[in-house]
Amino acid sequence: MKVANILQWLKNSKPEVKLSPRNSDFIPYIKSCQKADITTVLDIGCGKLWDNNPPSEDYLLSVFSSRDFKVTGIDIFQECIEWRRENGPHGKYFLMDALDAHSKLDRFDLVICHHVLEHFDKDTSRKLIEDIESLAIKQVIIGAPIGFTNTDYAVGLHGNEYERHKCGWTPDDFVDMGYSIVYIYAGAFLVEKEVKE
Repeated sequence: MKVANILQWLKNSKPEVKLSPRNSDFIPYIKSCQKADITTVLDIGCGKLWDNNPPSEDYLLSVFSSRDFKVTGIDIFQECIEWRRENGPHGKYFLMDALDAHSKLDRFDLVICHHVLEHFDKDTSRKLIEDIESLAIKQVIIGAPIGFTNTDYAVGLHGNEYERHKCGWTPDDFVDMGYSIVYIYAGAFLVEKEVKE
């Protein structure tokens, strides 16, 4: 099904039939699109497991828990960094604004940014994409909801103002920037791009 057809289906769907995407829906696709020679990984917006979700809902724990990976995670919310340092996977976790990563960190084989871009205004998130690509040696993987979604409920539930959405993206936006669509499901998408030096 073409992206335009999927977007039309989502637009015409009644709210009661829309599905809510979970990380576990995307984990197999993160695994399958990941280049084979990845060892260093940067997760921008590494987050934590919320609302008693099981470890199978966490893509870092599910995909990058092997000691073969050298994981670095950053997040702007202190609670997330504290949780990561206790729960892993094994790696280094820093309290840091995503917009500071390009000036404070080295480069990584893979930079993953799953459900982060939508938390910035559109111009700022475009700049963040440039930064992400400059940090990646081999590959970038990005996930986001399709279009703008209101997340006031999550902000209130978790007391985390950083969960507020400020813009929306579509898979076609990323295709225009040279990304390949990996997976689209339940109002969210995953794209990847091989970095060529």
